[in-house]
Amino acid sequence: MKTSAPENFEVWAARFSAKVLAFYVGLPILLAFFAVIGSDYVDRIGYDGASIYLLLVALPSWWLVSGLTQLVKVAARRWRPPLWVLTTLGALLSSWPIFLYVMAISDLFHQRWPGGAALPVWPWPQTPGETADLIIRTVRGGAIWVAANYLFDRFFGLPRFRYRQGAGARSDAPLSPGSAPTPAVSTNNAGAPGASIAIAADDSLPPDHEPAILKRLHHAHNISDVLAIKAEEHYVRVYTQENEELVHCRFQDAIQDIDSRVGVQVHRSYWVNGHAIDRVERTESKCEITLVSGLTIPVSQRYREVVRQLVGR
Repeated sequence: MKTSAPENFEVWAARFSAKVLAFYVGLPILLAFFAVIGSDYVDRIGYDGASIYLLLVALPSWWLVSGLTQLVKVAARRWRPPLWVLTTLGALLSSWPIFLYVMAISDLFHQRWPGGAALPVWPWPQTPGETADLIIRTVRGGAIWVAANYLFDRFFGLPRFRYRQGAGARSDAPLSPGSAPTPAVSTNNAGAPGASIAIAADDSLPPDHEPAILKRLHHAHNISDVLAIKAEEHYVRVYTQENEELVHCRFQDAIQDIDSRVGVQVHRSYWVNGHAIDRVERTESKCEITLVSGLTIPVSQRYREVVRQLVGR
């Protein structure tokens, strides 16, 4: 069954984050800014010309190496190489296309931009010195690309070119009719803001069952400490009252043994703890849950009935 356009938009909006914008736009702009400061382009074509020139070089080059790294990932999926291998190969593969592109931009500015004749035109390397200079530029650019991906993947919570772990259905796979979970619930104060929401425990799980994901968290010692879980490709982001943690785990694996115990899935990419719900806001076009921490969670059309039963209205 195909999903509706509004739900597809909700999935896209839930996955998109400022981190994606920071990586694909903010970071290359920042690199271009430092290149402007550390070069003599300003003296040759002015600050505006240098800024435009280096942005035209930095942004498309960044996007090109990203696209070619993705192609490397697809081509090498049989061997599943680590991130540093994928990004290194992507940088090497894109080096010549980027070199040709930069030559074209340099030639364009040399001919068209006021004062652009002062810019050096990038020639094909013809001497050992020019070849060495090209190699140094390639190694430096590749090192920046590899380091940026590692930092965003490990420290900034943006998974980069990771292979999906294990088998099983994708967390964003289309739902079949009637596949949304319908837990047994009881409510207090009809779901009023701040109300405590009780959810029937799953009798198939032992009373002392501890979800496996708790063992991988630093800021949650009980399942009641987990407010929500968000799917981020092959990672999940776990929200607690004061912190959030990124865990390398499939979304469905993370919620499989806790979903029916204390919370419900309310979106393809979100699971929420019923006890953490502060209020539910509905309009004709959307439905959102606000948690006690202030975090807002989107509710997709397919799960609105689940949420309605959960809060009793």
